[in-house]
Amino acid sequence: MALRGILCVRVDFQGSVCGKKVAETGRFSMKVMQWLTVVLGVVMIGVWSVPSRAGFVDNGNGTVTDTASGLIWQQDGPRDVHGIYVKMTWKEALAYCEALDLGSETDWRLPTIKELVSLVDPSRYNPAIDTTCFPNTEFSEYFSSTTHAPLTSGAKCVHFGFGTNQWDHKYYYKYVRAVRGGSSSIGNAVDNTTLTWATGGNAYWKRVTTTSVYGGDSAQSGAITHSETSWVQTTVTGPGTLSFYWKVWSEMHHDNLRFHIDAAEQTHIFGYIDWQQRSYAIGSGTHTLKWAYTKDGSGSIGSDAGWLDRVVYTISTCPDCPADGIITNATYPAGKTCSCSNATSITLGSNVTVESGAIVTFTAPKVTVQPGFHGANGSTIYIKQ
Repeated sequence: MALRGILCVRVDFQGSVCGKKVAETGRFSMKVMQWLTVVLGVVMIGVWSVPSRAGFVDNGNGTVTDTASGLIWQQDGPRDVHGIYVKMTWKEALAYCEALDLGSETDWRLPTIKELVSLVDPSRYNPAIDTTCFPNTEFSEYFSSTTHAPLTSGAKCVHFGFGTNQWDHKYYYKYVRAVRGGSSSIGNAVDNTTLTWATGGNAYWKRVTTTSVYGGDSAQSGAITHSETSWVQTTVTGPGTLSFYWKVWSEMHHDNLRFHIDAAEQTHIFGYIDWQQRSYAIGSGTHTLKWAYTKDGSGSIGSDAGWLDRVVYTISTCPDCPADGIITNATYPAGKTCSCSNATSITLGSNVTVESGAIVTFTAPKVTVQPGFHGANGSTIYIKQ
């Protein structure tokens, strides 16, 4: 049977809606694409299912929030006195972002390449970005803070005309869009960029320079109101040792800065508590470390916030087994299984500790335990001769 004619009509739905929060996870179904095919007088309508995209929110102050990552973006780039957009070298771009005062915030920075690529909308072209949120994006390259690994005189950039990721020399001139917040900012604020950070709740944590114990900056909880929470968290693999500094200024007994390991709250502070250090032994396996500032149903005092700084996490390892068999100044960490063997003898000397939860086996024809050796309650020590 011959086809007399085909009529196709295509309707596309753009998933990034500025000013409206769009579901960050899951899938939703809608008539995002309708193909009306007329074949011998029969109309067929196909309904497609597409993944939802994270939304952008126009904050109305020259900034745009990415609700998926927590990143806050400069909506418009720098201009000269004539209103013309300005290009900069990579070094100038870094300095411009760090000096930027926008939306009553000063912790702006040049985005990493991963962050900059997150703005690309592959369904768009010239420019390949949500033009409702970022209406004046140039058909050109924008610098990232990421150095091009094979050539340190180069930097990664994104061409928003095509949405491509490329690199160019740092002394060339490119456009700039600053960013703040997100995991990268938190990592820098708490002096630990090795760990992967996330922030959420009713407001995101942010980097501040108003108070710190190290490095001139720290992370501060977001601005929340009654019965709300603002949290920051990371994931570690144990066993290991965690230490951090924290601080709070809140309503006494009611609004708290809390620390959790997985679902279990370890401790909390309230009132006015200046910087203090806490340390914890982290057991084997994967664990979520979470700091949350929480408010009750009424009342506010002081800065109404919590702060975090100088987070150090050290993965525990077994001490070396010395060739002469004399062990001193060693700690066998919680959650680890360790052993030491010697063909002649082993001497457990001063300042040797087996932590609770550690399992240690010492094997030698002669094993001597001297004063200063300490096996904690809950530790397991095997001596084989």
